[in-house]
Parts: sequence; structure tokens; C-alpha cells
Amino acid sequence: MQNGRAPVEPADAAGSKAVERVAAIVMTLAEEARPMGIAEVSEAASLPQATVHRLLNALVNPGWVEKDPSTGRYRLGHGLLGPSVATLSHSPLVENGQSIVNRAAEMGGHGANSVLSVLVGRTVVYLARSSQEQERGTLLPGFSRPAHASASGKVLLAFMEPEARRRLYRGQRQLRQFTPKTIPDVESLEAQLAGVRENGYAVEKGEYREYIINIAVPVHGADGNVVAALTCGGRPEIMSPEHTIFVREELTHLAEDLSSLAGFRD
Repeated sequence: MQNGRAPVEPADAAGSKAVERVAAIVMTLAEEARPMGIAEVSEAASLPQATVHRLLNALVNPGWVEKDPSTGRYRLGHGLLGPSVATLSHSPLVENGQSIVNRAAEMGGHGANSVLSVLVGRTVVYLARSSQEQERGTLLPGFSRPAHASASGKVLLAFMEPEARRRLYRGQRQLRQFTPKTIPDVESLEAQLAGVRENGYAVEKGEYREYIINIAVPVHGADGNVVAALTCGGRPEIMSPEHTIFVREELTHLAEDLSSLAGFRD
């Protein structure tokens, strides 16, 4: 401190900090996927409430965030769709993913379906899909599913940084049940994720729909991190134990091809 004044932060450093704070707020709203108050965002993003209030209001102007006037709570806005769509249209995952999921569905056999997914908060979102007619209504790109109840979600959660995963499920013990086979709690989820990391793939047997079996494998980005999951599956009469092994092996090769196209070099 000079002459009783606090040192002035360099403009570059201040700008970087502001961007990091905006990113933390946007990610918090995406991960929670629900309207949130200023205090909730402040706690989840580990930022002062005054800072959160100022930045949220700034994000309302371009439509990146919407504020409910009756409750004062905030959620992500439609203004984010433009940049998101532009990003996806030039993403190597999307550019190359459709042909890969088509090949995966063909490899799975008649009645099989395949999707390419990414993690957004505690949900998986489909980027591309190829499926038989009877499943198309539920496998559209943009469709989301709770991560704990899907093979793709378990793959994406398993290869996250542990601290980031703990933050996602902080304060939660019980998990939403869709069938009697859905993972019931965070402790059980962590146990399964350890097996996914060891095996390099995840299996979902009737955890979201009782009559569906899915297998998912990781897709790596250019930096080596897991950025997506490639899934193939179908009804039990399609996914016999022998065919499941075949699908898993072939799916791994397809995921390696997509990872390579995305810039990953093992």
C-alpha cells in the first residue's frame, strides 16, 4: 500500500478475474439446471453476493441470463443459444460424430441405437443420435437425461476431476429413482464410478428404462481429457451377453476413431 491507497490491480488481471467469475456463474446455473437466488449462486460459485448480483444483472442484458420478476431468481437465458449453436456447428465432435454414431448403430444390429453425449451439470445432453424408428422420439439431439441413470453419464462422471464431481453432488445423498435398478445414492454411485475408471466403460441395465441395456465408452479431446461419451444399446433380446461384449469392443474402436478426429493423440 502506498500513500494509504491499496495497489491498483493491473487491467489484464482484473479482466481475467471478471471473465473467470462470469464463467463460474454461468457454469453454476448450468450445473444446477434450476432457477437460483443470488445467495444460492454466491455459495455454489464461491463468490461474494455483491459480485454475483452485479454480474447476473449484467448478463441479463444480452439474454445470457433471465430473471423471474416475481421470484427474483435467475436461470440461463435463450441468449446463450446463438453462441452455443455456432460453437457446436464447428465442433469436431459434431462434425464427425454423426457418422460415428451411425456406424455404432449399424454395428449394434437391427433395433440398436447409438448416441454421442456430453455432460452439463448432473445431466447428459445428446449431441448426435442414430436410432431405430421406435426410439427416435426420445433420442433427439438436445435431449437430456440424469447422469447417474445412464451409461454415458457414468462414463463422463467417472473421468471428471474428483473435486468437480463432489461439487456437482454436494448436499445430495439420495438420487432420483426411475426403476428399481437406478443407483440409489451418491455413495453407491461413487463405487460404480471407480469400476468404470478401472474398466474403461460403463454399462446401464434397466436403470432409466427397465427394458434397455446400454454400453458407453469415453471420447477424448485434443487435450486428452474425456469430453464426450459414445453409447450403443437396445432391448435385452438384442443385447445378449455375447453381443454385449462384441458391442463394447467395437464401440471402443469407434470412440478411438472419433477421439483421433477431435485431435487426440495417445
